[in-house]
Amino acid sequence: MEKKISGLLYSQIGYDLHDPKRAVVRESEKKYGKLTFEILEYKTLKPVYNSEAECWGEKWGSFWWVLDFTELNVKGEYIIKVYEASVLIYQSEAIEIAEWLLWNKTVPMVLYTQFEERKRLARNGNGWRDCGTEWREVSSICGGIIGLADMIELASPLFDTEETAFVMEQLKTGCEYLCLCQERAADLGYPAGCVTHEFPGYMNIIPGDTLASIVSWSKTARLIYEHDREASNKFLSCAESAYQFILNGCKPHCADGFSSINHGAQEGFIKPDEFMTRDLFFKLWGAYELYLAGKRQYKDDIFKFADEAVARQIPKEKSEGGLYGHFYTFGAEYNLSEKSNVHHHVGHDTGGIYPHYIVPLMHICGHFYQHENVSKWRGCVENFAYGYLLPACEANPFRLLPVGYFEGHGLLWFCGPWHGINATYGYAATLALNLEGFCNDMRFRDIAVSQLQWIAGLNSGNTKKSFDGCVLWSEDIPDGTAVPMSQIDGVGRRYVKSWSGIPGSIDNGFSANIQFTHGTPNSVENDVPVYYCDEDWVPHSGGWLGALGNLFNRKRFRKP
Repeated sequence: MEKKISGLLYSQIGYDLHDPKRAVVRESEKKYGKLTFEILEYKTLKPVYNSEAECWGEKWGSFWWVLDFTELNVKGEYIIKVYEASVLIYQSEAIEIAEWLLWNKTVPMVLYTQFEERKRLARNGNGWRDCGTEWREVSSICGGIIGLADMIELASPLFDTEETAFVMEQLKTGCEYLCLCQERAADLGYPAGCVTHEFPGYMNIIPGDTLASIVSWSKTARLIYEHDREASNKFLSCAESAYQFILNGCKPHCADGFSSINHGAQEGFIKPDEFMTRDLFFKLWGAYELYLAGKRQYKDDIFKFADEAVARQIPKEKSEGGLYGHFYTFGAEYNLSEKSNVHHHVGHDTGGIYPHYIVPLMHICGHFYQHENVSKWRGCVENFAYGYLLPACEANPFRLLPVGYFEGHGLLWFCGPWHGINATYGYAATLALNLEGFCNDMRFRDIAVSQLQWIAGLNSGNTKKSFDGCVLWSEDIPDGTAVPMSQIDGVGRRYVKSWSGIPGSIDNGFSANIQFTHGTPNSVENDVPVYYCDEDWVPHSGGWLGALGNLFNRKRFRKP
């Protein structure tokens, strides 16, 4: 690990008007006490804002000072100057503030350029090329579909007719590949309705794949009906067939692919024959999406799965380090709390990228507001929001979602997963934006924007050591320097490279582990964003785009 690191860290894409705006100073030693900063117009050097930086304290092996200029809400280009006493110690390059900036700067490349290219490169023209290989994993394709569906559903005013048609075709591209995997499973003699994990390489049957496919097909069927009735009906039929498999024959996956280090399980932990809580929420989500798509006969299933999932919530009297309201991974008797991301390899944990994803629970609270259990469901959401998510994200200078609470260690952000978890941050932003509306609390907007800005460049910064975690990407970064970079290939003042080379791709990101390994033991001492992981992955873009759609939807109904 590099011992002395310093840098001024700020968004490499820019900041939206009326949303949180921060920069961060990183130092390996607490060499500064009071820091002040000023914001100047880039061209005229006219000062427009000044304040004192918050000395946040020590975290992840460094000390951090937070520069908050959220109050600056004038469109323009600016620079940041940071002082100790009257001595200038840091100066930024130009940063931009504008309305809908994250959308306008990223969507052209992340959506249009990237997805079209992934479609072109896909094997035999089916689906999207997934990462840096020819894989097209169902869990990945679903992550893309769900994000695109949220985007087009919630931000339709930002699309013209041609752009809408493009997104609809991409949704069909993803869903048609899922159909192929369902057909392949049937040809191989697997139970009707399930899907193979991939084709033609990994024809495993993983319950999480089928659950995510139900959501993907159902959402798409509802959204494309007016554009392509035949395809809509086909996808809805596939979703219902898959749902019947879940109801009438699907068993929890075996222990193959269960990672104790990823889950924070004690040595010798034996995985129970139970579905994970994230699977229960996907059952709820699938039943709800089928209901919205017109399959009203599954209404009671929604309530059943909601009650099963809510029963897994950790109560205040059994809090972990003062945190409660999150969930047990299995039953409470196993005393293993759910982590925000458990994805690795092909097996039990595959596709575990959705972080404590209670978004469908919030939706049914509004849709079925007269149900007898709605107060229980609402209480679950509020306990999660204030007992876990808010304090957990505020326990670091970037308000970044942690991986979870690890017994004996506390909250960890980078230990556990076998590479960075940018897809999870995207979906965490959507989760927080829904909590903003549910709780009428703007602090969750702050959390949401913080996840997006971490990807946009307001992160811990790349260092010379970062590239030890990469497969292909490397640059010459001076010793001891943390350089802020956008994690979207081709977007931003400075940006990373992805190993596929497809512009608009979002990489895995920062991790305590070298990419594709679980070699670093879980501990506070090891919980440092020391490595950068350069594999790019479809769900990262799905998470990002879906969050932008949710952000637009939230802003249009709330005046700044």
